[in-house]
Order: sequence, then structure tokens, then C-alpha cells
Amino acid sequence: YTAQFGNGFSASVAVEEPNTRAKAIAVAPAAVTPAKGITYPDIVGQIGASGGWGRVQAAVALSDISTQGAPITPGINGIDKTGWAGMVGGILKIPGMPGDTLGFQFTYAKGATGYVSLNANTFGGTGQFHTVKGNVSSNGFITDAVVTGAGTSLDLTKAWGFEVGYEHHWSKFVKTSLAGGYVSIEYSGAAAAVLCTGGPVGCNPDTKFYNIGSRTQWTPVENLNLAVDIMYTHINGANGGILAAGTTFGDANIWTSLIRVSRDFWP
Repeated sequence: YTAQFGNGFSASVAVEEPNTRAKAIAVAPAAVTPAKGITYPDIVGQIGASGGWGRVQAAVALSDISTQGAPITPGINGIDKTGWAGMVGGILKIPGMPGDTLGFQFTYAKGATGYVSLNANTFGGTGQFHTVKGNVSSNGFITDAVVTGAGTSLDLTKAWGFEVGYEHHWSKFVKTSLAGGYVSIEYSGAAAAVLCTGGPVGCNPDTKFYNIGSRTQWTPVENLNLAVDIMYTHINGANGGILAAGTTFGDANIWTSLIRVSRDFWP
């Protein structure tokens, strides 16, 4: 539901199906406990203001975090908590620079990591991801919560991140953007003890990654876009040391490039 208050001010409230954002609830380095199921949908509220200068907005979301009890997960009773996330962001038009815009967003979450990490994938639903480059493996943990206290507590994962980008119009037909972002996923001492059980020396489940990239797009005729993207991504993995013979844990540096041709058939 959206309400318009005039002068560019508005507010909205929504309910969302949570599985698209839900992350694992970990009980061990590579084991998760089943979620209870949807007790209630994610509840999202937003307020914003817009005008000829651009738009700014703030939003908050509530998300159910709960585990099933025995016998589905022996020894672990059902635990219910509420995770949450908050965001501020906007797109601002640059005075004296027709078409140029500056966009930004900052998000903080506790128990609702998906609102910060977006589509970051994990391996087999274990709450871990692995990136292998040469003989170096970079891994990390992306969870909503960790079961601690011998199965009696649910420690919500803290995550925060930001994105900022600038788009410059060289002409009516050519524009270039520069954007970057940073994400940090952090665990308490109790959660770290669970996630690092049997792990390598120096295990630290905190996971961070950042990227910076640019796109230049040429529109030779209306609705036909030719673009070149390039992006650098750095993954600060959770572990260091020896993984196996000839392979070590470490950080990853990844370059990605893309050539895109698109034709729009609808305005």
C-alpha cells in the first residue's frame, strides 16, 4: 500500500515472500538446521521524497528467523527470533551537468543478511561459498543466524554494506558510469566458535568483499544500446592457511568484462 502526501513525499508498506532473501541458519561449519517455515512474511516499510533534484528514501524490514525443533534436528529445540534490516539511499541529479546522476545506498541488517548481500550464493545451502582461482581457495560464510549455546540460542548475523555510483553523459548518445560497493558480514565470538569448529588455524568466519566497475554505453539509434562493462572484485575470505596438499586458503581478486548489445522494443 502506498500513500502520496504531496510535494513529493510518500510512504508505503508491503509484505514479501521471504525465501528469496533468506540465508542459512548454521549449526556447524558445513551444516544447517531446517527453518521452521514461514510464520509470517517479511514486512517492509518505506518513506521517500522526490523532486526535480532526484529522490531519497529510507526503509526498514522485519524478517522471521526460526528453527524447527526435535526430532527434525535432534537436540535442538525450536527457536524463534525476528531479524531486521534498515536502508537509506537515493539518486541525486547533478546541477549544471545535464543527465548526470549520483546514486548511493547504505544497508545494515541483523538476522536478515539477504538485504545486504543480495544474490550472493552459497554452496549446497550450507551457508558457505567457495571461489577457487589457481591453487587458492577463498571461502566465507553468509548466514542469517548461527545456533549457539549447545542448541539453546540463536545468534543473529550482523551485516552491513554500501554502494555508490556516478553516471556521466558525454553526449545525448554516449554515457559512462563508475560504481563500487562494499559488504561486511560479521559474527560474534560464540558464533565464530561454532563456525570454526575443526577449521584451519586462523579461522575467522567474518567475510568481506568489495567491487568497483565501469560501463560505457553508446546509443547510435533510438532503443539500440551497445555497452562495455569491466569490474574488479576482491573477496576477503574467512580462512587462511593450508586447505590440502598444493592448495591454500586466501583472498581472491577477480576481473570481469562484458560486451552487451540490447534492442528495446517497448518504451
